[in-house]
Amino acid sequence: MKCPDCGHVNLPGEEDCSACHAPIAVLSTPQPKQGMQKRILEGSVRDLQPHDAANLGVDATLEQAVKLMREKKVGCVLVMKGDALAGILTERDLLLKSDLASDISRVQVADVMRPNPECIREEEPLAYAFNKMSLHGMHHLAVRRSDGRLAVVSARDLLRYLCE
Repeated sequence: MKCPDCGHVNLPGEEDCSACHAPIAVLSTPQPKQGMQKRILEGSVRDLQPHDAANLGVDATLEQAVKLMREKKVGCVLVMKGDALAGILTERDLLLKSDLASDISRVQVADVMRPNPECIREEEPLAYAFNKMSLHGMHHLAVRRSDGRLAVVSARDLLRYLCE
């Protein structure tokens, strides 16, 4: 990495120039230019306007989960064990992980949910949410608001943000 102050060529990963000690770490960080790239690199999860999460306890049934998802018109529910986030149950989980021929009034969400889901803070960079969803193939991501409440963002929220 070439120092913009003195021109010295430094080893990759150096934070300061070894010749003049000027900070150079910022040079390896992607810098937003304009448009969509700028919105992604400078935005935060809060900009996606996370919506309040629909919650169920771990002992709830799939029937209760489906009913709640229909009532709230959401694609996922957060599964709670007391005040702690225990899992997330999505429409996709219902289709791929549950036996739809079984009596859903007897199957618990804990048997189908994805346990220990990723949960990010709303202050996190927007690029972090993109990365998490992309790497793990998730369409929904739990968000911890600054006041401690849980919310959710979806791939649809990301697309809406980018189209604005």
